[in-house]
Amino acid sequence: MSDDDLQLMLTTVVDLCDRSFPKKVNNETLERCRIYEGQVSGPLLRIANIRTEKCASVKQRVGVFLSEDGKYRSSEIFLLEAFEIRKELYGENDTRTISIMYNLARTYALNGRYAKAAELGEQVLRMRSSLLGDLHPDTIAAMASLALTDIRQGRVTEAIKLLERALECARGVLGREHPDVLMVMGNLALAYQTAGRVTDARSLEEELLHTSIQQLGEDHPYSQNAMVNLAATCHSDGRLVEAIDVLENVLETRTRILGDEHPDTLAVRGNLAGIYMDLGKTGKAVDVMERVLEARRRVLGNDHPDTLTTMASLGLMYRQIPGGLKLNAATELLEAAFEGMKRSLGGQHTLTLRAMVDLALVYRESGELQKSIAYLELASDALRTTLGAQHSVTLDALRNLRALYETSGRSVGLNMDEMLSDLEESSTSR
Repeated sequence: MSDDDLQLMLTTVVDLCDRSFPKKVNNETLERCRIYEGQVSGPLLRIANIRTEKCASVKQRVGVFLSEDGKYRSSEIFLLEAFEIRKELYGENDTRTISIMYNLARTYALNGRYAKAAELGEQVLRMRSSLLGDLHPDTIAAMASLALTDIRQGRVTEAIKLLERALECARGVLGREHPDVLMVMGNLALAYQTAGRVTDARSLEEELLHTSIQQLGEDHPYSQNAMVNLAATCHSDGRLVEAIDVLENVLETRTRILGDEHPDTLAVRGNLAGIYMDLGKTGKAVDVMERVLEARRRVLGNDHPDTLTTMASLGLMYRQIPGGLKLNAATELLEAAFEGMKRSLGGQHTLTLRAMVDLALVYRESGELQKSIAYLELASDALRTTLGAQHSVTLDALRNLRALYETSGRSVGLNMDEMLSDLEESSTSR
């Protein structure tokens, strides 16, 4: 072909992709997106010299779909290409360019690249706030997205402040039943749950679930997320059977709509495995969690935080198998999870510290008391800073440390006894 004919052909291909690929990604268009994705991805990735708005738009839509479909690494490729085109056409400070930056920050977070997601998310929030004002729906969405990344980074206090501000703005501008308001409420409920504020989480979840089902339907992702959050609160309250009923309902819906190996489906399976374990169904719990770990390694990779968290959870389950039959396997899994989290998340991240506590408990079971004490001392000090002294995870670490001191013949110390007593009384009164 001549250069002109080639340019015309490539432009025609972009036009075909743009006309065929759905303009929005939702439950109704998901299957059609999957059908067309296999046909448009290859041609779009090979077209590098068409720098038009139409090309940027369809690449952004494909990138957003891939992110929603759990294919985070592929999503990044399309979104980065769309971003470069828009930046050339309009500059970095244009709202159309910023929309891709927002999508890219969300995808980075879902792919476990939290530091990069936070950096880009903060930039998006500053730019939208400056261009559109704090009350614009796009700015509110940027607040909620950045706060979700903060939660994943263990910065729960900062996330709650940002989400409470976002919810106040959203309700004032959009009312109480707008989908964007429900999205912010869902993120805030998760933040409360993560912070151990179970009462606040429960109150928000009940309102969110009722409104979301009424306005959007039971199959909508916001309704499904609300059910997952509610199940987590039920689990914290000891209402295990109720939590299982809720999660099994969510699992059926997500499997039907998203597929068996979508990251969101796997997350529900992992939650169910934890509750099965608490009910004493050890065999069932281990079987489910082993399958979740295998799938997450395949879908997300070995170093994704969700994969590492699953490794730690499975290690804890192995630790509880009677007779110490899986104690060596538990130690290997927890050591690998802990080292992986230190690499990908840092030594002070909440997930890393929880893995350190879990590893300390395995060392205790293996008779390595001094090693267990050393890990628990480090974790307890750090958890008091990151989660707060009254969080249940911090209290559990301190209780285990006190028990180890007594077992090893070391003096507990009056300060620890008094502190634990005060904190437990405070926790009970709340």
